[in-house]
Amino acid sequence: SPVEVFAGSGVLCDFRCWQAANQAQSPTAMARTLLLGVFDMNTLMNSNLRGGRSRRPAFHPQRSALDPHKINAIFSRLDSDEVF
Repeated sequence: SPVEVFAGSGVLCDFRCWQAANQAQSPTAMARTLLLGVFDMNTLMNSNLRGGRSRRPAFHPQRSALDPHKINAIFSRLDSDEVF
């Protein structure tokens, strides 16, 4: 069953990803795990954080930004007192 990433955000994450994120050893690992629980793989493969072109030479196409509401919920979770 889905779990809300940050209370009141309305952003949901798969329960297994939620459990794995809460066992992460660093904020970076937690954020990466939550990204996998909040976004589908196709969205992650074709987007970047803020949108725009990739800085990697082999990947020049414009990317769409990840949903800022969902990203803010993940950041809020990382900033909360309950984490690390």
